[in-house]
Amino acid sequence: MEVLACGLALATASLSAKTLESSPRKLEPFFNTEFILRMIAGIEQRVDGKKIKIAVGDFNYAETDMQSRLSTVLEEDLRSELERSGMVAVVSRQEISEMAKSGALSSKSLQPDIVVQPSLTSDLSAIVRGRFYNTSNGVQVNAQVTMLDHGSIENTKFQVPTSALQKRFGAYACAPGQEGVIEPQNLKLSEQTYKQVITDRLEKIPSDFQVGIQTLDGKRAYVDGEPIGFLVRSNEDCHITVLCHQSDGNSVVLFPNRWHRSTQLKANETIEIPASSSKFNLRIGPPFGSDVVEVIACSSLTEIHMQIAKKIPPTTSSSPFQVVTRGIIVEGIDSAISATVDTEKPNRRWGTDYIVVSSFPSK
Repeated sequence: MEVLACGLALATASLSAKTLESSPRKLEPFFNTEFILRMIAGIEQRVDGKKIKIAVGDFNYAETDMQSRLSTVLEEDLRSELERSGMVAVVSRQEISEMAKSGALSSKSLQPDIVVQPSLTSDLSAIVRGRFYNTSNGVQVNAQVTMLDHGSIENTKFQVPTSALQKRFGAYACAPGQEGVIEPQNLKLSEQTYKQVITDRLEKIPSDFQVGIQTLDGKRAYVDGEPIGFLVRSNEDCHITVLCHQSDGNSVVLFPNRWHRSTQLKANETIEIPASSSKFNLRIGPPFGSDVVEVIACSSLTEIHMQIAKKIPPTTSSSPFQVVTRGIIVEGIDSAISATVDTEKPNRRWGTDYIVVSSFPSK
């Protein structure tokens, strides 16, 4: 199978058997049994006596959408301890991904502070998610249990001392930047990218209908060499472009591409990137950091969609994805949106969504 490079994936080597330095040896989990029992007190059974289904969502760094090595560790620890408690049924990320594919649950529900809408087609009862913050003596973790049937949220806080972090990850656990495990990779550059894409530009695009983007496996934190893919779904017929805005300033067109040139997406259908029938994979590689992957959708073919589609490399090209500057994208979007009010192109409807994907080197 051909392995190709893109903004998220510049690696051609196969995935190493060694993953995160999150579990090099079995140590005392950060979420201990006492904390787990306190967190799920009163919700461990339904009226009929069956175990309720709980999903473990994202643990983001501070007030950002970014994740670090510690994000993955907290998620894995919590899932393991919930399963070990035997009091609830823990659903996998793959199950959550399948729910999102069918429209039963928005993948955004895994992120902290997002209002979760109950679904009649899902038997998921609760989501545990949260944030963590640097403190003078370690990390403070804010965990929230959100009940999907009535929307109530229970918040619980606990402290992970510096000594516990260093015992598990080594002396540089709390160091800033690439050496540590708490702070996301290339934090400042990633914050600049987020502001440029989300705050300064995406808010200009109207939200006339719903379109959503998520990773195929439901994760948002990846290690060098891991495979990654995306899923796009819309509730209206539309034309889409999917862009990956890297923390190094480059933007990569993930869709359309030389294997899938059509920009069209039918209502309530999904497009996988890469498609399951494709002869290529996307894998995580440098530059590491937090990238913004966005989908721009419109009810009709627009200047931005046509402009990007024209520049897709031919099938024989050795360069699988188009790399463009932010200026070209901004110019194309501005002209496309301004044409919305043109009398010759009336009733254009727009939709947009994004997901922040964080990556870091393996250690």
